[in-house]
Amino acid sequence: MALKKKPKPAPECKMQMTSMIDVVFLLIIFFMLVTEMTKIELEDIILPTAVTGESEVKDPKNRLIINITWDPRAPQAPQDLRSRIVIQRRVHKLQALRTRLENVVKANPQENNADGPPTSEVLVKIRADSRVPYKHVMTVMAQCARVFIYKISFATKEVKSIEAR
Repeated sequence: MALKKKPKPAPECKMQMTSMIDVVFLLIIFFMLVTEMTKIELEDIILPTAVTGESEVKDPKNRLIINITWDPRAPQAPQDLRSRIVIQRRVHKLQALRTRLENVVKANPQENNADGPPTSEVLVKIRADSRVPYKHVMTVMAQCARVFIYKISFATKEVKSIEAR
């Protein structure tokens, strides 16, 4: 009678966790960077309040955010020098703003109107500090109009009612 061979034990299955941990760390770093990049356009400012308005449903890809900030650390400076135009954490003078707007318009398609100049499809969101004199907001709007950008929105802070002020 032949002896039966004992079956070999199945090899242990071990999962290599080192590579999985590396992938998880790479994903964490990626999401941290992406989150930081979306916040780069927003300056820390005091927004004006509004009783009515519409919330943005989505973040359009062809939108440019222009921040008009107020520097409270320079009380002795004239009011004209206390406000700054900031786009993606870069301060722009008026001529540089116009050049930047022209470049954005060139990079995006335009609608041709038969009865007027072409209008740009670029959306501009102006985030102006509530302490900034309105003439600085008007200056930014005028620069947008010079390059045929007419789709402008304003960032505000919602107030529930007039009595809440």
